[in-house]
Amino acid sequence: MTVSKSISEWLKGYAMKAVKVSTDQVGEGADSLGIFKSPNRETEEYNDNSYKISEHYQLFVVREGQEQRDREDNDEWLENFAYWVDDCQYNQDFPKLDNNRECTDIELSGTPYMFEAKENNTALYQISLKITYIRTREVTGCLLYTSPSPRDTERSR
Repeated sequence: MTVSKSISEWLKGYAMKAVKVSTDQVGEGADSLGIFKSPNRETEEYNDNSYKISEHYQLFVVREGQEQRDREDNDEWLENFAYWVDDCQYNQDFPKLDNNRECTDIELSGTPYMFEAKENNTALYQISLKITYIRTREVTGCLLYTSPSPRDTERSR
């Protein structure tokens, strides 16, 4: 499962109205959500064949947004979402990863905000997430063969 898909599954833990989370696109109409992977990635190598990876994802959420009460509701929704992410981080309730990967942190990497007001009485909101996980490499055994030195063959006689 990809990290994007793992985050999508994890987001189901929040009371989202979005019926479907799309990867690399935002659906039409209110309450649709798209997840986009940012091009920046940081890694840190460890001595035990593992390494830490930090990646950034952008969530774009379409919500009703033209009326004042809609914008106020959306602001409250965004605040509550930020608190939910904070609580998940505190409780270590992280996205479930596979393929020798374990999530160690997820956090908002910016303040959620209205990105664009649409003509169809909706608004597009952007939320930035940073996920950090450890990946352990599968290392297969390697037999290193070196021929004996002349000195070693002299001793063995």
